[in-house]
Amino acid sequence: MRLIMLVMIRSCPDLTADRLLFDVLWSAWIFGATRLEEHDLVRDFGNQYREYQARVPMLIPLQDPLRAGKGFIRLRNPGLPFSV
Repeated sequence: MRLIMLVMIRSCPDLTADRLLFDVLWSAWIFGATRLEEHDLVRDFGNQYREYQARVPMLIPLQDPLRAGKGFIRLRNPGLPFSV
């Protein structure tokens, strides 16, 4: 969802000074909020979430097909208490 917001923010063809300021501030907020959320998830789920972080990028949650093992994208991992 955050990736979609970043794309929508940058899709405006007219870049004015106030639009640029909005883009910069909103992008900083998205990255900052994502980092804070990941910190909370590490606290809640521990090493299981750290392993998930090592496999999946932060904003685009697609797994690398060479590291995923089975198939191109796995939508669920039974070893984790949340859907991926």
